[in-house]
Amino acid sequence: MNKTLIKAAILVSLFFPAGSTENIESQKLHRYDTVRDLLAIYNQHRVDLSKDFEESTWNETPQLPQKLITVLKEWSSNNEFSTVEATQPLFFQIKPENIVTDVNALEGGFVSGQIYRVTTYNTKTSNEQIFYIKYLRTKPILVSKGRVLGEQINLDSLSKSPTLATAQEQFDIMLPIATFQYGKKVFMVIPSAKGESFTSLVKKDLGQTVNLAFSALGKALGNLHVKIRHFTGQGSPKTLSDFINVTVVSHGDLHGDNVFYDKTTGQLSLIDVETMANSLDTNGTPNSPIFYDMFYMLLMSSKKFGDYMKDDNWTPFLSMFKAYISVYPEDERKGVYDYLIYCLKNTKNIKFTDLFEKFKIKKGFGSGRIEGARIIADALKQERDKLFPNSSPQRDFAHRINPRPSKNTLSLDMVKRTIEQRYRPAYPSEVQASSSAPTQPAIPPIKSVPTEPPMSNRHVENMSIKPGNMSKLQAFWENQTRKGTTDTTTPKSTPK
Repeated sequence: MNKTLIKAAILVSLFFPAGSTENIESQKLHRYDTVRDLLAIYNQHRVDLSKDFEESTWNETPQLPQKLITVLKEWSSNNEFSTVEATQPLFFQIKPENIVTDVNALEGGFVSGQIYRVTTYNTKTSNEQIFYIKYLRTKPILVSKGRVLGEQINLDSLSKSPTLATAQEQFDIMLPIATFQYGKKVFMVIPSAKGESFTSLVKKDLGQTVNLAFSALGKALGNLHVKIRHFTGQGSPKTLSDFINVTVVSHGDLHGDNVFYDKTTGQLSLIDVETMANSLDTNGTPNSPIFYDMFYMLLMSSKKFGDYMKDDNWTPFLSMFKAYISVYPEDERKGVYDYLIYCLKNTKNIKFTDLFEKFKIKKGFGSGRIEGARIIADALKQERDKLFPNSSPQRDFAHRINPRPSKNTLSLDMVKRTIEQRYRPAYPSEVQASSSAPTQPAIPPIKSVPTEPPMSNRHVENMSIKPGNMSKLQAFWENQTRKGTTDTTTPKSTPK
């Protein structure tokens, strides 16, 4: 083998030992220039996952015990847990301390074939507890089979993720306590969230409670994102560009019906959390844009909240964004402000992909929804400018190498050079005085200094010398040369 190749092989073996291919891939960094680029990658990731789920099966789901199948056939006409008599034996098996007192059928969705609300009495705590039995469709409507299979797979994956414990510090996340398959059907038993949904709070027009709920949501999301995030840069993120390249954990379907607020305890709960698993790679690395959940809530506002936000000048959402920013370290807050304002002002470029069987629907901020985003962006901008009054890169011209010297620090020598460089067409070998005046010393050409660019018209104006007024400029110059003196920084000249 060629000696060069041998050396290369040795170096590779030293720096990249066997079995480290996955680590090498995970260390590759990709920088995004816009949130649109990052969102496109995330949306495509969800599409790819759905395609993978198409090849999945229910095989790993535990089979419903035969004795419960017999109970279903005896006590329900549709072979589902639709009555108290059919449901009680199920709870004896999974929650023996709970006595079923009522069962109500609810409307299902694209993924849910049927949902039952089960009211129980806990004999240990003497409290009422509510659960939901959720059937997954065996024949999906519009959505793909992968979307249905993915719900069970994602929930199972999420329940085993170490990230879940950190997320549960901020939210009470509703996961199934039992999942069974019988025949071609699969169902889950899920605890009910405490409190009321955001949609319910808004419809009741609870005012300050709504603001508190949105503020609590912003704070919880902020704490979650600070604790669990991935940044493809050095150190911690500080700027707008940095935060574009920060990815976090997200709910993925956060709207008013999926987040609950308990007025008594201030606790937040999340339901329908299967999409959260999509925001974690197989190695547990978060991959969702920061804005995803907050903007999805804003996107769905008109559908879930009607005109409430518009009539209230979007105060609840502003409370959410401000509370979100407040939990960041102080040296990161300016960058978070810039990032969110940037996203809010570019909502036309933000599209959320929803997965269906025959087509994909892109939920985006249409012209009717832009108004709220702009109002919030303007409010956040005012808040940012109060906290960081001299930090706007658009106005500070940070690219300027040499700052403009102040009026008080200008020397007379600099004034002379400025006048000569800008207003004298040529540098004479000497300046001729009038016949009645003594001959003045020769003034050598002044070479420009590379590190000190010529002063602008505005600089001269600051010295009370009006640009374009040649008579005043000449009088100024003649007055100085006639005196034959300068300031203390320039030595006196001697006539020949």
